[in-house]
Amino acid sequence: HPYKAHLRPKTLLRRSWYSKNPRMAKQVLICCTVLVLAACAWQYLLYAELRADLVQDRQGAFYWDAFHVVFFLGEAAEGDLLVALRQLRDASKAHGRWVYAGKAVVTPRYSSQLGEAQMDAVVTMQFTDRAAYETLREDAAFADALSRFQWTYAQGMKRNALLNVGLHQYFLLVKLWKLFTFQTMDYPFTAAPSPRPMTDVLCDALLGEELATDAIMVWNLLLHGTAEQQAANAAYGGAMLSLMAQRNYGPMHIGTAVSLEEDGPVFDQVAGVYYPGGRYFCELVKSEFFDAIIDNKQVAD
Repeated sequence: HPYKAHLRPKTLLRRSWYSKNPRMAKQVLICCTVLVLAACAWQYLLYAELRADLVQDRQGAFYWDAFHVVFFLGEAAEGDLLVALRQLRDASKAHGRWVYAGKAVVTPRYSSQLGEAQMDAVVTMQFTDRAAYETLREDAAFADALSRFQWTYAQGMKRNALLNVGLHQYFLLVKLWKLFTFQTMDYPFTAAPSPRPMTDVLCDALLGEELATDAIMVWNLLLHGTAEQQAANAAYGGAMLSLMAQRNYGPMHIGTAVSLEEDGPVFDQVAGVYYPGGRYFCELVKSEFFDAIIDNKQVAD
């Protein structure tokens, strides 16, 4: 057949290369596999080190199943935040594991469901399941420790371990793609001619906080909006994730929101995002890069 005859020389050529160089083919394959695994291991260890040393987050990377709860805590009744947090930790440590605790500095956006509550701290705990959390909630010592804060809100979260680890591996692909396609990096930033008014409030709070020098966490409770809002928010998120990949920071906790009260606030997603310090965050929110994308951050709440 003329068509088959036309293809036969190329087919034989391909087969002959593999058949004549089987050892070389295996060596190339092994080398490529080792390089990929080494790059993935390096990326994993990089974010593990950032999590432990800078964010001071004790979340384990892998687990079979778990239930997380993020506590947003208002002003401590007696004015001593550390004392109140230690009492809360002592009352809860037998029921679950503290993975993160941070001092609240400023709230960039308020939720219409939660109102303009003033927060002093954020605590994240990991439980074996929701039943373990419900047992803690019924504990008298925990209820007493929690009552020392003037305002509290607890948000449940189903945190997928593979998704959270895989996101950091996706960042590696983004970095390599930008490198090998010679794309311009988004950092250093160019300052925006007219920064948004809210940025001054944010920066005054962050730059005046000693604990925000090396790392800050931004906790997001998100309720997805309309299809148009979700499309716009995806464009914002894509640009931000690309920047995070380039600068080695980003989400440390992403999970599906779970309401803990029958008639309480409703959210779709919880995200705790690490940024490399208050000064960097201020450069970001006052940049042309951020000014060009922030209007796309559209959610229902």
